Amino acid sequence: MKSRWKRLNLNVNKWVGFYSKVISQPPASGTNIEDDIEAAQKLYRLENNGNDFVDFNVYHNIMSKHPKWSLPKKGVISEVSESSSKRTRSNMDSSPHSINIQTTSSVNVDTPTSVEDINNRPKGREAAKRRKGKTKTTTTTTESTFNEEDKSLLNGISTDNKAQIQLRQRRIEADLQIAEMTRENIKMKSDMKILNTLLAKQHLIPDEEEMKKKLIQKYMSDL
Repeated sequence: MKSRWKRLNLNVNKWVGFYSKVISQPPASGTNIEDDIEAAQKLYRLENNGNDFVDFNVYHNIMSKHPKWSLPKKGVISEVSESSSKRTRSNMDSSPHSINIQTTSSVNVDTPTSVEDINNRPKGREAAKRRKGKTKTTTTTTESTFNEEDKSLLNGISTDNKAQIQLRQRRIEADLQIAEMTRENIKMKSDMKILNTLLAKQHLIPDEEEMKKKLIQKYMSDL
């Protein structure tokens, strides 16, 4: 169970980070949520040996409801990113000899990587003036970052609250286990339905025969 939770936690942290990065960019004309998901999958595949993020069911039904893994709304992020782009262009026009420095600074300041960055950041032209010249280094949301944040929170709260957090954590793990079992049961029912269909057929093509052998070996080898 711990190893499964560790894998899910790592994969979801990566997915949230990549998806947040995608929707933080000003949307291209004609794009929709499917395009955003595919763009996030491309980033995910680059760091995961070409493998896609596949834990959507567990993430959307359980983990996305927790603040730790929730995603900001695209409209909010796009508004911040558009303001960032305007400030970057303004810096480049006013300081043509320091384009590299100004551009790097603007990216570090204005590219949001978490919901907290967006909620705490003022919006609009006046806010841009107040933040002009201020730099802030942001990092991609990873499992290690979440763990450090969790430790800091636990060190600053009472014993009773720690117990409540640990209880919620156990409940999340239990829900994840139930979701995983449910997914496995659905897969087994689907496989058994296919197997029954293949067993009822008298003449099978080679691919069907191969599939029948695999399903029999998977589900009936111990009978």
